[in-house]
Amino acid sequence: MLSTLDQNDILFADRMSHYLMLEFPDDDVPSYTQNMIYQIQQRGIIPVIVHPERNSMILSHHRLLLDLLDKGVPFSDYC
Repeated sequence: MLSTLDQNDILFADRMSHYLMLEFPDDDVPSYTQNMIYQIQQRGIIPVIVHPERNSMILSHHRLLLDLLDKGVPFSDYC
């Protein structure tokens, strides 16, 4: 994804290209997540985690989501 960002070939959630929606697989938070989010933020982009309620790992390990929030990564609202 980082190379796609660098090539300006990605769809953002806003016209100013500040917000990038990220969705994890249903059963995992990949090991490279922290580094990838750091790299995205270094480019001046705000990653937004969408549908955290669909991820079984986040549901069973809330600390994963809290750690991302502590790093300034918002997540989408869910019901």
